[in-house]
Amino acid sequence: INMQIIYALRMRHWSKNFLIFCPALAFGEYDIALILDLLITFIGFSLVVSSTYIVNDLIDIESDKVHPKKKFRPIAAGYFTEKIWIKIALSIFLIGNITLLSINGVLIIFSLIYCVVTIAYSTVFKFKKFFDLFTISTLFLLRILVGAIPFNINITIELFIFVFFTSTGIVSSKKYSILKDTRIDNTKIKNFLASQYVGKELLQLVNFSFFISLMTYTIWIFNNKFGSVENSSLIFLVLSLGFLTYFKYLFVKETYRNTTEDIFHTVLKNKNLLISIGMFSLFSIIGLL
Repeated sequence: INMQIIYALRMRHWSKNFLIFCPALAFGEYDIALILDLLITFIGFSLVVSSTYIVNDLIDIESDKVHPKKKFRPIAAGYFTEKIWIKIALSIFLIGNITLLSINGVLIIFSLIYCVVTIAYSTVFKFKKFFDLFTISTLFLLRILVGAIPFNINITIELFIFVFFTSTGIVSSKKYSILKDTRIDNTKIKNFLASQYVGKELLQLVNFSFFISLMTYTIWIFNNKFGSVENSSLIFLVLSLGFLTYFKYLFVKETYRNTTEDIFHTVLKNKNLLISIGMFSLFSIIGLL
């Protein structure tokens, strides 16, 4: 497979789709057959999401060509024709959906909803104040639903609130960095952000969203888990809260430095961010075992 196609799939962004496993982990569902089904679902859904990345890059091709980093993406850089990229996206979309169908037909519905919302974001909501933030948060919530409803796993309101506000904070941070990046000039997204938002407004939204998500996680630990898990498990969950708080503190600092447009690059570059999110994930999983 051509490496440019692999790059266009943005496979590092598949890490977002690990949210599919959250409902099962949160409810202590560790049946091997279920985990295997979720793993296959993860692969199928990730392929579908990758196909939307290609479509999004085709829609944004003119803006990406003048972006200091995005201009090197395969589509913006001119690798293959538009027709070939459409065929690649369609092929990956079909493979992903066939994979999902092998697990549960209901997953196809969520796959189509995700694609519709993504295209609606790229063409309309991306340029509507607040809708540009909350549409992305909705896509994260869809990932939670993908890992729950087809497998008859209940979802707590705390998980929904936590994911929604965490993603809203991260997306607001990303928009803030784009707004403040002096290297990005006269692109459609930059002009939209400059006309609709002020930096202080986005920063307040980052801080507020992270605060709500942290409070929600704290309440979930002590309301739902206190007394229902062993003391050692509770200790691990409290430790996970500490690392989550530290991660968000560091992330807010990076936001003020305007370095969070590419979230993955930021996390990989800052070892403390990487370690803190890794430890949060590890301790939360151990605490739920």
